[in-house]
Amino acid sequence: MRKFSLSALALVAVLGVGSVAQADCCNDFWSCAAAVATGGLSCQVESLIASVTTLKNAVEAMSSNMSAQAQSVIAQAQQGVNSAAADLKQVRLDAANDLKNSADQARAIANAPPPTTLMMKPGTAVAQQNVPAVAAANKPPAGTVMLKSGGAMAAPPKPADPKAVKDAFTHANMAVQDLLTKSTNPTNQLNQAADQAMAAAVRHLNTARQISVDVMLTPLKAISDSLLDLLTHPERLFDPTAQINADITRMSQQVPAMFDRISNEMTQEALGDLNQGTAALTQIQDSASSAHAIVEAMNKLNAERTQANLDALNGLLPKSNLMPVQGVAMGNAPVQMMALSPNIALANKQRVNVAIERANPAKLPINVQQHAAAASMLSKWQSIQAQIKTPVAVLPASQQKVDKDLGTMFAGKKGADAQKKKQELFAEAQKRFGNDPKTLAKVKAYIEAHAPK
Repeated sequence: MRKFSLSALALVAVLGVGSVAQADCCNDFWSCAAAVATGGLSCQVESLIASVTTLKNAVEAMSSNMSAQAQSVIAQAQQGVNSAAADLKQVRLDAANDLKNSADQARAIANAPPPTTLMMKPGTAVAQQNVPAVAAANKPPAGTVMLKSGGAMAAPPKPADPKAVKDAFTHANMAVQDLLTKSTNPTNQLNQAADQAMAAAVRHLNTARQISVDVMLTPLKAISDSLLDLLTHPERLFDPTAQINADITRMSQQVPAMFDRISNEMTQEALGDLNQGTAALTQIQDSASSAHAIVEAMNKLNAERTQANLDALNGLLPKSNLMPVQGVAMGNAPVQMMALSPNIALANKQRVNVAIERANPAKLPINVQQHAAAASMLSKWQSIQAQIKTPVAVLPASQQKVDKDLGTMFAGKKGADAQKKKQELFAEAQKRFGNDPKTLAKVKAYIEAHAPK
C-alpha cells in the first residue's frame, strides 16, 4: 500500500462533511443514469473527484504555505526566548531598583539624628527623652493622658528605649545594605543566563530550518503524485479508508509534532539556560522583598517609637550570635533573610514563571493552532468515514427521468436503428466514465436492459 505522508491530513482539510454526497446528483441524463445505475455510488465518486481535484491544487500551493509556517514557528520560538530573557531581566531590574531604594531609605533612617522627644501615637502624652526607662515603665510621668478602652482606662503604648531603637536601626540598615551588596553576584548570574539563552536560540536556527525542509517540504511532491493517481483511478475512491486511514491517524499526530520538534530545537537549550538563572533571580526578588519589609518596619518605628514597633522590627532582622557594630560590614557570610509570607513568595515565583512561559514551545501560537487543527481534522475524517459507508439515496424522480429519457431516445427504433442508438450511447458513456470502469459497466448494463430487443 502506498504511503501518503501528509496526504491523509491534507485530504481532511479539504473534504468537509458536506463533500460526501447524501442525495443523488441527477443534473442531466448522464449524471442521472450513473446515479440510478450505481445506486448513488457515482455521486460519491463525482463529489470526491471534485474534492480531490481541489485538494491537489491546494497541495501544489502547500509547499510555500508550509514553508512560511515553518519559518513563522522558528521566528516565534526565537522571539519567545528573547522575550523570556528580556522579561527576566526586567524582573531583575525591578527587584534591584526596589532593593536600592530600600537601602537608601534604611541608610537615611539609621543616620538621621534622634528626635528630642519620644514619638507616640496621637492622643497620648509626650514624654521627655531623658525620662529614665524604669520610671517610664513603673509610673506614668505627670500629665500623661490615660487612653480609654470602652469604659475602662487603658495604659498608653510602652515607649521604646532610645538606645535600643538606635541599635535596631543600625542593625536593620546593615542588614539591608548587606542584601544590596550581595545582590551583585546573582544579578550577574541572571544576566549571563539570559544572554546565553538568546545565543543558544541563534545557534539552533540552521538546524531548525533544516528540519522544516527535511520533514515537511520534501514529501509534498509525493503527495501531489498520489492525488493525481487517485484522479486517474477514481474507482479507488469508493474505499479510501483502505488506503489512507492509517496515514491520517498517524499524521494527525505527526504534523503538530513536526512543529513541536522545530520549536523544541530552538528553545530546549535556551530554556535550560533561563531556568539556571531563575535561582539567582529568586534570590534578588527575595532580597528586595525582605529589604522592603524591613524598611517599612523602620519607618513605622521611626514614626511611633513604641516597644511593640521595636519588637516588630527586631523580629524581621537576621539573628546572629554577634551584635553588628556600626560601620563594620557583615563580610562574606551567606545572605540572611526573613521568612517571606506565602503570598509574597508566590507572587515572586509567578512573575518568573510567566516570563519563562514566553519560551514554552507548547504556548507558541502556531503550535497551538496546529494541535487544534489536527484534532479537528481527525474528527472530520471520522465523520466522513461514517458517511461514506451510508448508501446515497436515489430519488424516485431520478429513476423516472432516466427511464423516460431512454424511452424517448429509443422511441420508434427497432432492429439496426436501435442497435446503432445503443452503440452511440455506449460511446458517449465511454467518454464520460472511461476513468471509472465500475460506473461505466453499470451504466452500459442499464442502457442494455432498457434498449429495445
